[in-house]
Amino acid sequence: MTISPAGIARIKHYEACSLVIYDDQAGLPTIGWGHLIKPGEDFSHGITEEQAEALLSADLGPTLAGVDACLEVEVTQDAYDALVSLCFNIGVNAFRKSTVLRRVNSGDLIGAAEAF
Repeated sequence: MTISPAGIARIKHYEACSLVIYDDQAGLPTIGWGHLIKPGEDFSHGITEEQAEALLSADLGPTLAGVDACLEVEVTQDAYDALVSLCFNIGVNAFRKSTVLRRVNSGDLIGAAEAF
């Protein structure tokens, strides 16, 4: 399964696009659609919208792989999109330990929605 255009729109809804560097809620340098700047990356002059889209696309790869590796049950496209959005926001390690994932994998979709 892969994220749908609606899922990407959901991520964009929660991650405002910034073409200049800003500190995220954890105080980490970020740019674009929530791209955490890695050592060696230089965005000191900002980026274009096209570069922001490319960074989002690249960042989604590990996020999708993380969700796929952790998900033990089949889910609907909407549920998958929501899980990818959550994983993108909190990171794969936190997603792996999340109550939401545990409840989805146990079949408790109502509990997962409440924990979301």
